[in-house]
Amino acid sequence: MKTTAIAPWSGSARMNAEKIAARINAFKPKWVGIPFCGGGSEVPWIKCGQILAGDVHRHVINLCQVLASPGYGQILRDRVEGLLFHPDTLSEARRFIEHVEYMLPKENAADYIAAKKIEWAAAYFTNCWMSRSDAGSSREFDNGMSIRFTATGGGSLTRWQSAIESIDEWNKTLRERVQFCVMDYMEFFVKVQDREGHVVYLDPPWLKGGERYENRMTEEDH
Repeated sequence: MKTTAIAPWSGSARMNAEKIAARINAFKPKWVGIPFCGGGSEVPWIKCGQILAGDVHRHVINLCQVLASPGYGQILRDRVEGLLFHPDTLSEARRFIEHVEYMLPKENAADYIAAKKIEWAAAYFTNCWMSRSDAGSSREFDNGMSIRFTATGGGSLTRWQSAIESIDEWNKTLRERVQFCVMDYMEFFVKVQDREGHVVYLDPPWLKGGERYENRMTEEDH
């Protein structure tokens, strides 16, 4: 795939994902747990038929669930492929995300989420790949649009198109072997069973520089 992350996650191990997965694969895992899913860069390289990836970031987990769905993946691609690469498109996506955040605490949130999963995923995908996004950071919905005024640094529109073209590959990678959940890491740990063939991969938010994350961790957490 051209884009090796579900979202351009702040501080991700994107460039080292294959090496990390090699260490995991050395255990010949039967089940892999990833409580800090983030951009999911390591997942395509992990050789295991059962992977459970969790995160407290509801937006990225919804995008993951839609990407992993046999039916939803193509609908998501069709929806974002028709979008104009323009600041107004980014602003509209963020307004939708704001409405989702407004609805989440409400009693009928589950029904709303079920009805709007694809629209929500498309809005978050747009926010991630049209903006100078630090996904998972405290400023991921504030960064401006990625517009180039020089020939250096790569083309922003090329980055957007590459992300769209990678949707099909992400769908194939995720749909048969990866499940996703919205879960705090401590709750995740409690449920993990210590059995032969079970591997847990941990990549928590940094301590130094960790103030940039929306969901931070303390030294005690580490």
